[in-house]
Amino acid sequence: MNKILKHINNIPCEIFNNNKTENLIFLHANAFPPRCYLPLMKKLATKYNIICPFFRPLWQVEKNNKLKSWDIFKKDTVAFLNHLDGDQYHIFGHSLGAHIAFRIVLENKEFIKKAILLDPVIFDKYFILFWNLIKFTNFARSIHPLIRASKNQKMIYNTHLDIFSKYRKKSIFKNFSDKNLNYFIEGLTKTNNSGKIELIFPKEWELSIYQTGATTDNYIYKNLKHLDKSTLIFYAGKTNLPRYENTIKNITSKSDNLKSIYLPKNTHLFPMEIPTKLSGHILDFFN
Repeated sequence: MNKILKHINNIPCEIFNNNKTENLIFLHANAFPPRCYLPLMKKLATKYNIICPFFRPLWQVEKNNKLKSWDIFKKDTVAFLNHLDGDQYHIFGHSLGAHIAFRIVLENKEFIKKAILLDPVIFDKYFILFWNLIKFTNFARSIHPLIRASKNQKMIYNTHLDIFSKYRKKSIFKNFSDKNLNYFIEGLTKTNNSGKIELIFPKEWELSIYQTGATTDNYIYKNLKHLDKSTLIFYAGKTNLPRYENTIKNITSKSDNLKSIYLPKNTHLFPMEIPTKLSGHILDFFN
């Protein structure tokens, strides 16, 4: 499998290429560049060339200070799809990427054949109302578990082994094999000019994306009645999203074109925990 970095409409993308005839679009999660998913990509590349556009935090030079919603990520992705050599694509995404994929399936369906959403970030309507009232306050940053964790995250390590040893002890990674954890860390990091290992994703972008979650969820709820593309949601049992199982059940009840598969023993990081099992489901669905 070849890994190719190129630009389409000035947006960089990574292509996991096996010289196949059909392209598959993948949208990555907040803070996780596409290479974090390498074990899954290797499995899917047996049938597809996987095209992974980077979200703006991985290519915008200026610092982010004004993010108000996730609309910009959707607009970037639509502009990217407009410049690909094709008409319609299978699309899948994880977390933030799944949310954006969901928006595109609902609002820009001309690009889509089928869609798979891996733990899409979407909240129930009560939380949306609450969060939109407080999201830009210090109180919001203090109570959001992922914001609290990210604020204190160490960004630079002396060696790859240092970061591996630290992550191996964290409970969130207990379902990762050592091999997949190494792939994950390699995807998260780069060697900086000082020869140290540095996390790629800018921290302020990561925090702002968490803070502006729930801002565009109502677009999904309002447009569910128009869903006419076959869409499959995978959702984890161990997640930080409040009332998540109820949210997914509520969403799937609104459309005959929307189905779900529950993964009760897995965390939000299940694309890295079970890449072989997950790739089988994905290939079957897109077949």
